[in-house]
Amino acid sequence: MRLLACIRALRAQTYPTELFTVVIALNEPTQRSLGFDLRQRESLAWEPRGFSYNARNTGIKSSLSDVVALTDSDTVPDSEWLTEGVAALSAGADIVAGHITVTTTTMKPSLPALYELLFAFDQQKNVAGGFCTTANLFARRDVFAQQGLFDQTALTGEDFEWTRSAVEDGMTLTYSPHAAVNHPARETWSKLFAKARRTTFPYVGIADAGSSPGNHLQERFRFQLIATPSPSRVSALAKPQRSFARFVRMVIIAYKALCLLRVVPAFRKDLQVIGEKQLALEPAIQGANP
Repeated sequence: MRLLACIRALRAQTYPTELFTVVIALNEPTQRSLGFDLRQRESLAWEPRGFSYNARNTGIKSSLSDVVALTDSDTVPDSEWLTEGVAALSAGADIVAGHITVTTTTMKPSLPALYELLFAFDQQKNVAGGFCTTANLFARRDVFAQQGLFDQTALTGEDFEWTRSAVEDGMTLTYSPHAAVNHPARETWSKLFAKARRTTFPYVGIADAGSSPGNHLQERFRFQLIATPSPSRVSALAKPQRSFARFVRMVIIAYKALCLLRVVPAFRKDLQVIGEKQLALEPAIQGANP
């Protein structure tokens, strides 16, 4: 169970146990037990509504610490993860993007896995573009106080938008190669295509090319296409593997274009499901913001 592996890694941190708490934000419609016992300073926050950023907000609000460290349930943090992340904040950063090592289950990675090994979760490259992912993010709580929490209706990309906005407002974002977590690669075409559909949603319905959201999305898309992977990602793969990864990238770009043209049936179905979820969330949003 990946969540248990993550929790065990958090229990093995070198950072003093009495100085941090663990909040598990369970984003599922029905409350359930985790299948393992929680220890002291570990708690469960259930969030049945909406999307993953809504769950992140619930987790953040359930914690009272001065520093917020976010990661995903399928990651395995290094034992020095908290120590290094807090050290990077103490050195003067407001937000820290920790390193993410993409891992595979086989000695010979599949084509989708090669794509992920070269391009996915490249935090060093992300920071160069002024944003990062919540799969490994440290931030001072006062940053959330100033910037607000994540957009709870966002399906994807809100971590990039939130950090980009914080940087534009003068917050300092740095990359820490030592505050590291392992994250599994998507090793099948079905999982990679599902991710491609999900990350295409923000581009749907942006008719005004001059709008602020439209410009931000276009800038981020251009950066992801033009910016080269970080040196550590490139050196980790042999030249033929990098060529295969770039081939998959072109396939994914073409697939995303077909999604935007509504040619892909699965994408049309996803749009319907997401629309229903957003409608279900609207009453709660209106109740919170009269």
